[in-house]
Amino acid sequence: MPSRDTVGRRRPIQKWSQRQFLRVYGVAYAILDGFLSAGTEKQSATIRVIDGDVPAGAFRDLCIFAHFDRQGRVDDHVLHYLHHLRRAGREVIFVTNSADLSDPCIERVRPFCSAIIIRENKGYDFGSWKAGIQQSRNLDFYDTVILANDSVYGPIGDLGEKITHMRQRGLDFWGITDSYEVTHHVQSYFLFFENRVVTSQAFRAFWAGLPLYRFKWSVIWNGEIGLSQRLVRAGFRMGALCGYDDLRKRHGDILKAEEAKAFGGRVNVSRVLWKLLIRDYGCPFLKVDIVREQPDCALEIGDWAAFVKGHADYDTELIHNHLARVRGA
Repeated sequence: MPSRDTVGRRRPIQKWSQRQFLRVYGVAYAILDGFLSAGTEKQSATIRVIDGDVPAGAFRDLCIFAHFDRQGRVDDHVLHYLHHLRRAGREVIFVTNSADLSDPCIERVRPFCSAIIIRENKGYDFGSWKAGIQQSRNLDFYDTVILANDSVYGPIGDLGEKITHMRQRGLDFWGITDSYEVTHHVQSYFLFFENRVVTSQAFRAFWAGLPLYRFKWSVIWNGEIGLSQRLVRAGFRMGALCGYDDLRKRHGDILKAEEAKAFGGRVNVSRVLWKLLIRDYGCPFLKVDIVREQPDCALEIGDWAAFVKGHADYDTELIHNHLARVRGA
């Protein structure tokens, strides 16, 4: 039925766009989870903290690394990542949501870390990062802080070179990829912050007020998107190694073709254009879920092993071994 305005003229009912639907859906989820998670801002899900072999404060750059494995394991590809973080001059606080992490796995991680935090599986990665921030006690000491997780294989190539390159751009915080799904933000599998951000009131208030969300979408909306938006509103410059706007300029035909297929008209480039990101932008990571699940949206993902061998310095046996374990579980 058409609707009428105040002077009685007929006008068509406006249909919601897909992006509007995502916004409303996200807000509804966030409100619901806000009620369910109310009062958890000061709760701790930490079970125990174990000293690592690296003295706290031995480095001026920090990485808080979030880990989760359903079987309570730490695979070799995770150790590879931790090793390269150390090579890049990072102190690492390792936070696992696998409460049953075994002692042998703890010993495998210990040489790379200043602390190992074992906690209940609450709040997803943002809950883990909050626990790591609380454990660090004095973020002001660090020149830079990285928040990272084990949802990727990598680093592919020299992570330190990528960090140096990005810091020369004068950004306040950045990620490997950004997204316009819902609204503009950097994707949270790798987040890099300069000291001026981590010492800001906006950053501190975000973590102080962050509850232990129960739903993944709430974490995306209030965590991944919410953190980016709060920092941008505070005046900080945001960017990405593989920026969406730059992709549109350099590879507009490919991006537009994929956007036309996507719900909401925007794509997750870390999943869809994985090959192009590695080849043309030197992206240091490959998402675990697209290799494991091989979704149709991930272009030519069946070719991942040959492509990585041909274009990147990374031992693909690390991926094969991980896939063999999780697929056989």
